Amino acid sequence: MSAPEPTTAAAPAGGGRAAAWERGVAAARAYLAREGTLAGVSRSHIERIVHEGQEHDVKLGVWLTNQRSRRTKLAADRLAVLAELGVI
Repeated sequence: MSAPEPTTAAAPAGGGRAAAWERGVAAARAYLAREGTLAGVSRSHIERIVHEGQEHDVKLGVWLTNQRSRRTKLAADRLAVLAELGVI
């Protein structure tokens, strides 16, 4: 008798750091398109977006604060996106 093959669990939809980054960027772009600047985003602001067919409430103010405080640890491609958005 052979042992059953192990199954791999699929990652939850919308989970993970990469997906959180994408949602944050999408929320920042949506806010920027609507308001023209990200300078006035309060820490408590929540931006509702549709990402990969699902609605998400992104805590945009918290996300922006975290990106600014972590900028020395971010990859160059992410820094470029933040610079393009005017975050840093």
